[in-house]
This record gives sequence, structure tokens and C-alpha cells, in this order.
Amino acid sequence: MAVPVSSADMNPTLAKKLRKVLEMRLDTPELTGSLMDLSSFYGENSPEHRRGLRAQLERRGVEVHKKMLEAFRPVAEAVQELDRSVDDVIGKCDGVTERLREVKEKNAALIEASETIQSKRESVASKREMVGSFFEQIFLRPDEAAALTQGPENEAFFSALQHLQSIQRDNQVLLQIANQRAGIEIMDKMSTQLEQAFEVLYRWIIDRFQEMQGKGYDSYMDNALVALRSRPALLDICLDEYVMARKSVLLRQFLAALTTGGSGGMPRPIDMLAHEPTRFVGDMLAWVHEALAVERDLVQTLFQASPAGSAGQSQHSVSSVVGAILVELSGPIKGRLKQVLASNSSVILCFQVSNILEFYVHAISSKCVASTEMHPSMLELSELCRAGFMNALQSHLDRLLRSPPPPNSDLTPAHSVAEVIAWTEQMAGLCASSIVPEEHRCSSFAKILDSILEPLLRACVLSSQARNSTDAAIFMLNTTCMLLSALAGHDFAAAASRDLESRLEGFVSTVVDDQAAALLRNGNIGDKVRAASTADGQQPLSTVVGMEPGVLMESVRKFYHSIFGGNVVLMPQCDRIHVHKHRNLVRSQILSRVVAAYTVLYDAVSKGGYEDPSIIAPHTPEQFSTLLQ
Repeated sequence: MAVPVSSADMNPTLAKKLRKVLEMRLDTPELTGSLMDLSSFYGENSPEHRRGLRAQLERRGVEVHKKMLEAFRPVAEAVQELDRSVDDVIGKCDGVTERLREVKEKNAALIEASETIQSKRESVASKREMVGSFFEQIFLRPDEAAALTQGPENEAFFSALQHLQSIQRDNQVLLQIANQRAGIEIMDKMSTQLEQAFEVLYRWIIDRFQEMQGKGYDSYMDNALVALRSRPALLDICLDEYVMARKSVLLRQFLAALTTGGSGGMPRPIDMLAHEPTRFVGDMLAWVHEALAVERDLVQTLFQASPAGSAGQSQHSVSSVVGAILVELSGPIKGRLKQVLASNSSVILCFQVSNILEFYVHAISSKCVASTEMHPSMLELSELCRAGFMNALQSHLDRLLRSPPPPNSDLTPAHSVAEVIAWTEQMAGLCASSIVPEEHRCSSFAKILDSILEPLLRACVLSSQARNSTDAAIFMLNTTCMLLSALAGHDFAAAASRDLESRLEGFVSTVVDDQAAALLRNGNIGDKVRAASTADGQQPLSTVVGMEPGVLMESVRKFYHSIFGGNVVLMPQCDRIHVHKHRNLVRSQILSRVVAAYTVLYDAVSKGGYEDPSIIAPHTPEQFSTLLQ
């Protein structure tokens, strides 16, 4: 029976080999291929065959090596043949090299002479090329000179002009080197040609501007003006001529639009709308605005950016040219605007015309901001229209101040005052719907409100002087409420609304004071309340003169009768307050004052030494307040 041996008792080398055999994988491709190859020549698996396996493997390896050597024998022979061929080639190359050296020694002088001649030829060709290039740079070609004399009828003129300007710039470099005489002669000749070319260009532009009647211009005008920017003085003269030509054309077109209209009568002459001032003024200014847009586009095209390195800048700008052109139109507009304002005394109509003019002033000014003529002209028209409106408004307000109309029987403003309030509401609505810039619109309407509110409220105060304080306060309250309603919902009138609100609080306080005092005068309750509130507490209230039980009971009875009597109308003056909100507010504050006075009296009676206080003051303050409701 075999005795098991542990790995600790086994030889380490043997244990390592055994572990390697046990860990060997039998399914690897290498092992599988080796076994398959072995099966091709290995016979029966017997002890004799196993003992001879190593020798058989070595014999098989020797045979494989012999076969390999046999297979590589042709390759070795080919390599040897190649080596012999290379040696032959090297020998021949050495022979050729030796022959070349001999030939080179014999022909050295000839080669040197050839190289010298070739170098001189190249130098001459380079100098010829340089001279040709120099002549092209400092002189114009015949066709370019001819183009400069013919004028800017095609692109050839501008190409020749650019070439001439570049020649003049290049001569500046020539003057800085030794050949200054040549540079001065060339500079004089080119300067003469350049001045002649600019003179031709200037005359051509002047002729085109004088001939220009429509809204277009020659196709080469852009290039001509860009080229002329190097001569600012000539450019300014040309632009002045353009301004004069366009002034004449636009004024003629504007007068035709005012008086004769379009071809065939359509559109109709603007002057035929003189009976509709707002439309008349709007159509005139719309024509001007449209003309401005066309002129600005045209001038912007003329004022294209000058190329880099342009010599100077003109004193004109797009805005100054457009403003100088359109200033010619302010005369006819001003005359017709004066006629409109003189023939119409309606405040609202004058405001509408002023509002239309304000819009177009800002629309035109935004396109002509830098103009030194057009902007003041438009401002003059605006001031003229605003002065007409303010004169019409001030005239009406002055009439109100000279003869203030009395309030209506229901304490509402008279018709002339209500008319001004209605104007204010209409003007606020027109201002809110205006497309004038908000900042200017708010400041402008604030000035109008200031000129309306103070005189109007002063006239109302004068007209209410014949009334008692309560009626006067209610009249002013109703008037102020109408003004607040006219300005409601307009942010630009917020400051004026706040001022009116503060005035309104004062009028409400006056009505409350007067009405509360009137109610407390019934039965002299007011005097009794003051006596009760000023009592020193050392003497019983029932013993104070005027506060005896019988006297006080009679005063309370009369007070109750005046308030709770069946046929008595409590606070009839409050019904003349037309705004429901303020009417309820006044009633509530009056009743609060009365309840507060009754509370003082009730507390004083309860502690004043009366035998039966409930007979004098039959209701508690809470009950009294409930009865008043």
C-alpha cells in the first residue's frame, strides 16, 4: 500500500516540476499543434517507441535543417553573383571619375569664362527689369495719360488717378536719397499732371451736380467724391454746389406738392386741406420727413468712407449737408403754420397741431442732429406752434380770472371751468397716445399742467367766495375730483395728481369740520362736550353751571331730535359731493366726530354725580353709533 507523501517532504525541484506539469493547460494551440505533428510520424505507444522518441525527434530535426540548407543554396549563389556585379560597376565608375577629372582640368578656363558671361547677362537683365519697373512706377502709360484728360467717364480715369497719386507718394522716398535732382523733376511733372486731373474731376462733379434734377446721380459719382477727398477745399465747393442744387429742386417740388399736387391731380394739393388743420400740418411735415429720408440716403451714399491714407477731411458732414438742404423748406411751413394758428382759436386744435409738430421735430432732428441750420429751424416752428397753443389757453384762463363764473346750484363747476377740465382730459389722452419720446413728452405736459391748474383753481376759489365755507369746500372738492379723474391713469401727470390729492384732503377736512360742528350745535351739545372735557374733577359735573341734570337732559333731547327726528335729513350738504367715494368718506368722518363727542359726554355723565345717568344719556356710545348707521 502506497504511503502518501506531503509536499513538505518532497524534493523542492521535483515538487516544482510536478506543480508545473499539473498547472499546464492541455488545450493551448501550441500543445495541440505539437501533438498533431507528433501523431504524423509516431507509431504505436509502446515502451520501445517511447525510449526512441528523443532520437527520432533529433533525426527529424536534422532532416528539416538539411532541407532548409538545400532550399537556400540558390539564394546564396545569386548573392555571390550580385557581389561580383557590384565590384564590376565600382570599377567602371572609378574609370569614369578619372576621365571626368581629366576633362575638367582641360576645360577649366572655358567653364570659368562661360560662368562670367552668364553672370554679366543676368546682371544686365536684372538692371533692365529694374529700369523698366522704375519707369512704370514714376511715369504714366500713354493710355493712362489720355484717360486723365478725357475725364471720369469710365474706370480708366480713376485707375490712372490712383497710379498718379501712388507715383507722387513714391517720389517722397526718392527725395530722401542721393538722386534728389531726378526726384524733384519727377515730382514737379507728376504734381502738374495731378493738379490737372483734379481740375478735370472738379469740373466734372460741378457739371453733374448742376444738371442733377432728380433723385439719382452719375454712376461714377461715388468714386469721384472719394477721390476728391484728398482736396478738401475742392470737395467743400462741390458739396456747396450740391446743396444749392438740391435746395432749388426740393423747394420747387415742395411748392408743387402744396399748390398743384401730383400728376393728374393725385395726390391732391396739400393746401386743399387747409380747412383741416391737423391733417394739413401733418401732410406738410410728412412730405418734409419723407424728403429728409431720401436726401439722407442720397448724401450717405455720397459720403462713403474714404480709403486709408486719404489726405484730408471736408468740413461738411451728412447731417450738415441734409440740414442745409432742408432749411429751405422751413419758410413755406412757417407761413402756413402762422395762418393755421391765426384762423383757429380752439385750444384742443392748437394742442393737436403742436403735438403733431413735436413728433416730426423729434423725427427730423434725430436724422439731422449735427445740423447747424435745420435743427434750429425746426425748433423755431415748434416754439411758434407751442406759443400759439399757450396763447389760446392763457386767453381763456385770463377770462376766467377776470370774471370767475359762479358754481352751479349742485356745487359743480360752471360750463367754462368744466370745459377747461375737459380740455385737460383730452390733452392728457393725446399726450398718452403720442409717439414723441417719453422724456420730452412728460416734461412738456408737466409745463402745460402747471399753466392750467394754478389759474384754474385760483379762478374756482374766487368764484366760491360768495358761498359759505362748507359750500366753497364742497365746490372745490368736486372741481378737484373732476381734475383727478381727467388725469387718472397717466404716469406723466403723477406729480400734479399728488398735488391735487393733498388739496383734496384739505377740502375734505374743511367739510368734515364744518358739518360736525353744525351737528353738535344742536342743543348746544358741543358746548356741553367742551365743558365736560375741561372739568377739573374736583367739583361734581352735575353742579357745574349749564351742566345741571335738567339743562343737560333738554340739550340731549334736542340733539337726539335733530339727528333721529323722522323728518330730519342728516347732513344734506354731503349729498352735493358728486363722487360716491368721497361722499361716503366725508359722512363716515363726520359721524366719527359726533360719536367721539357723544362718548366724551357719556363718560362725563356716568362719572359726574348724576342720580340717574341713563335718563340723561339713554344709549351707550356703541348703541349710539349703531343708531347713526
